[in-house]
Amino acid sequence: MSDFTSMLGNLQKSVTKATHSTNSRISSISTQNKNHDDEKKYAFNNNNNPKKRCRINIESSSSSINTNNTNNQNQKRKSIKNPRPTDVDQLSITLSFLCIGAQKAGTSWLHQILSQHSNLSLPIQKEIHFWDWHRHKGLGWYSNQFPKSGSTKKKNNATGRNQSSNNFNTTDISNTSNTNNSNKPCTHLGEITPCYVVLPDQSISEIKYLFPNLRLIFIARNIVDRAWSALVMELRNAVRGIPQGTFSKPSKNATTTVVDLKQEQKYQEEGNPQKYTNAYFMERLRLQMHTERCNYATHLRQWLQHYPSEQLLILNYQEIQSHPKEFLTQICRFLNIPHDKFLEGIEEKELKTKVNEATGSSKCELRCSLRKEMEEYLEGFRVEFNKLLDELGYDWNL
Repeated sequence: MSDFTSMLGNLQKSVTKATHSTNSRISSISTQNKNHDDEKKYAFNNNNNPKKRCRINIESSSSSINTNNTNNQNQKRKSIKNPRPTDVDQLSITLSFLCIGAQKAGTSWLHQILSQHSNLSLPIQKEIHFWDWHRHKGLGWYSNQFPKSGSTKKKNNATGRNQSSNNFNTTDISNTSNTNNSNKPCTHLGEITPCYVVLPDQSISEIKYLFPNLRLIFIARNIVDRAWSALVMELRNAVRGIPQGTFSKPSKNATTTVVDLKQEQKYQEEGNPQKYTNAYFMERLRLQMHTERCNYATHLRQWLQHYPSEQLLILNYQEIQSHPKEFLTQICRFLNIPHDKFLEGIEEKELKTKVNEATGSSKCELRCSLRKEMEEYLEGFRVEFNKLLDELGYDWNL
């Protein structure tokens, strides 16, 4: 009996041991399966999830694009920072000022008056258009457009010829012997080309490189009136054979061409704006060449990216008619040249004479219906320009 009891106890022990071993194996297999399932789940989430792969690829691609954009921007900045022209050695002048606009805002009158100042030297011809039309001719050609040192002026007033202390602090890129002799008046070179205000950034960068201390003058005229005057000029030129969409370039025969009275009357009749519809003029106004010349603020801000506001003088066109001497005084002070005796020598009649006025101007009045359309179209430009004036501290607006 005892043997049977002993044998039964051993059998129970064996069964218990086998059961424990089996449970251990099952537990191990379950753990392995769980780990395998987790691995499969992890692998799917990290490798087979198309959304996650897409996000990773986009982020990687975006990083690459951003890097390329940064490199392109840096390359662009580098090209702008180094605008040294290849023909810089041909330059033999130091430019002191530019009147860059606006077109149809009294710039012909200003050129005629300033040309008489003994401390200023302007080209005989207004509007050289070097920086927009003739840049390919080179800086040597540009230098030769200005009168040589010591050349006589059309009119000399007693304006303090011995004053040489009014020199600009200009970078001496060229030979300016006339400013080195204290016994001679300080002569500042400048030119007036009102289309310069719309020059591209590359051209402005080049001008800044060559003339970092340049003074800039801009005459602001009522935007609608200025645009209308430009449209009338374009029409007047068109009937004389100059293609629409372009402005007249100087012709060698321009001063010698004679038009008889009958032909001139025909030109005036064909160029009478009253014969053309509002739709015609609005179509012309919407062309880029006209619209961009009305966008004072955008183009002046572009110049201000290169020159500080202290080197820009914005003047109100209305002052030419109401206070011409005060208008000229502002310019003389800005250019740091004497003005009292200079202004005394200019006759009142000359101050009030309009230069380059449209022929048949009595027929050029802007009709009310067309003015309203133009005002609506150009209103945004007026608002933006007034904002700029306010930012720069001017106490007037358009």
